[in-house]
Amino acid sequence: MGSKAVQTNLSPDEKGTLVAVLGVFGMRMLGLFMLLPVLALYAASLPGATPLLVGLAVGGYGISQALLQIPFGWASDRYGRRRMLVIGLLIFGAGACVAAVSTSVTGVVVGRIIQGAGAISAVLTAVIGDTIAEQRRTRAMAFVGIGIGMSFLVSLLLGPVISSWVGVKGLFIVAAGLAAIALLITAWRIPGDIPKRSTSSRLAFSTVLGSRVLWNLNLSIFLLHLILAALFVALPFVLRDQFALVEGSQWKALGLIILLSIPGTVLLVMRSERSAVEAQAARFAVPVIAFVAASTVALAIGIGHPMITLPVVVLLCAAFFTGFNFMEAGLPARVSVVVTEEQRGTALGLFASCQFLGVFAGGALAGVAMGFGGSRGAFLICAVAAVLWLVTQLAALPDKASK
Repeated sequence: MGSKAVQTNLSPDEKGTLVAVLGVFGMRMLGLFMLLPVLALYAASLPGATPLLVGLAVGGYGISQALLQIPFGWASDRYGRRRMLVIGLLIFGAGACVAAVSTSVTGVVVGRIIQGAGAISAVLTAVIGDTIAEQRRTRAMAFVGIGIGMSFLVSLLLGPVISSWVGVKGLFIVAAGLAAIALLITAWRIPGDIPKRSTSSRLAFSTVLGSRVLWNLNLSIFLLHLILAALFVALPFVLRDQFALVEGSQWKALGLIILLSIPGTVLLVMRSERSAVEAQAARFAVPVIAFVAASTVALAIGIGHPMITLPVVVLLCAAFFTGFNFMEAGLPARVSVVVTEEQRGTALGLFASCQFLGVFAGGALAGVAMGFGGSRGAFLICAVAAVLWLVTQLAALPDKASK
């Protein structure tokens, strides 16, 4: 009994690797998501701006992420995690520099797509599976999920503040600097060994593609990030046009939204620890998804109505982020525990591809919707996606519960 208690604690080497993975994740998340709250307004001010291009500036990095997560995950299985991390971070930094020097909205879109081509999320998550023992892996993945969530929250708070000092162009330069820091962390602490493989990559890929459980998780992350991207295409314009919050002041509303979402997120995480079985975890997720759907439907209906005040919008957005933060942390952890070691890089690559494809789809669809129906059209995209997500998860419950 005593030995088992000791085994649940991470060893010093495992702690070092986990901290390094969290550091690289954090630097990259900050570099990507600090731009979300400010990029739509900046892109709209550039020559050649259209609603669609503004949407692509916000979510364009998602298409290259979606296309390249699987190749990066597969290549890391075959050629080593650290090598692919270095390549991905160099590409990410190059894209940030391209966007920083661009003087048109098209150039910013190109830079964001290049940023996204540094598709290393699946590789980083696979490092955890390589280096941390199975009985401690779930705990490590929970730390990663919490770290990603905290990086996301911090990025939303820091982005508007830093851009008010150095501008959005300067924010892209900061992103490139963060990539350089991540490169140093990778060289210092991420193992460079090639993972041992006991099954062929073709077999691992076919197994991953045939898993209904994984496809359900892939759909969830796709719709979650579609909603996120669409929200950030529309929200800055709502804050500016409906509530007279100029770009330099919007961080106050965003900061309040994030702070209000934290207590609910913590409560959900604590409650979910009792739902370790897959069927139980799926059932617990349904009320959270319903919460997300309710908040986005309320936003879609209320935006533009004189009865919808700024505090109401803040509370509804905080409700959305409570569910978002919890699902963002929990979904990749669930993927990591339903696949074998040989499938992990491929499975997480496919999962991350769906995640960033959702970002691209959300940005593009919201941009088109903004062109026809303004901010309400973009929020309608959020609402439809959330309701669709809830319906699909309710439909999947009987199958998951029976397994």
